[in-house]
Formats: sequence, structure tokens, C-alpha cells
Amino acid sequence: MSLLSRELRVAAPDVAHTFGLFCDIGIPLLINRFPDYIDTLRLANETVGERFTTIEDQRHHTSHATIGALLAKNWGLSGDVAMAIRLHHEYEILADSITPDLIKGLIALSLVVEKAIQSYRGQNMHFEWDKGGRLAMDALGISDDEMTDICEELHLRFDEAG
Repeated sequence: MSLLSRELRVAAPDVAHTFGLFCDIGIPLLINRFPDYIDTLRLANETVGERFTTIEDQRHHTSHATIGALLAKNWGLSGDVAMAIRLHHEYEILADSITPDLIKGLIALSLVVEKAIQSYRGQNMHFEWDKGGRLAMDALGISDDEMTDICEELHLRFDEAG
């Protein structure tokens, strides 16, 4: 997150890093709270036609994004980071003119990084990318070829980090 944030001028690298660390922090908290949350997580990850957080809300009346945003606020993280955590599965905001660019940039960047991580691991089902990838690329102003280059660069970095 911080490397790409610097290269694409999305946010200060430490802001992107913090968002990346906290955007899914609600997941382990929900796993701890709800014995069947692992089933919810699997279902949300495998569902194409619904927003990830909609499935969580239907089953548990909350979502990892909501819990993560509340935690971020309680820990004194910036309002922009907390809002980006709250909205990070609401990809339609990437195309609106209301949401601040920083929030849109963090959400878009997280999709790009997640896509790179999944492809690095050999996972070929990218449902979240399918839902918001094009919007993320448009928000960041990157082409398909640039996306391929970004993934290849990150894969090299992952290999170096070993």
C-alpha cells in the first residue's frame, strides 16, 4: 500500500500503510464474536452479485467494515482513514464526485494490492476485483497494461521479501 501510494500519489505512504493494516481488522473481531462468521466470510467471498458487507449485515447485523471503522475512530486514526475503512466494499463511490479523493484513492489502491496478492498466491477467483476493479483502475488513472506492470512489480517485491 505505501509503495504504490507513493508511486501513484494517492496518499502519504504512512496513511496508506495504516489503512492497509486496519481495513479488515473487523474480521478477526467478528470471528471471535460469531461462531458461524467463518461461514459468512466464505459466503461473502464467493458471492458475485452482492456487496460483501451486505451479506455480513444480513447474517450478523453488522460488518467487518463497520466494526473496523469504529475501532479506527476509537484508536484515534484520522476520520478519512476510518471512512475509507467503512466504505472499502462500496465500490460505486469510486465513480462519484462527492467522496473525497483520498478516500477513493485508498479504496482503489486496496483493490489493486489485493488483486496483486491473490494473483501472486495463484488464486484465480477475484470476485471483489470483478465488482470494483475497473472502477479502481479508473479512479487511479491506470490502464490494463499499467495494472499488469503493477502486479508484476509487486510480485517481484513479494519474492524479495520472501
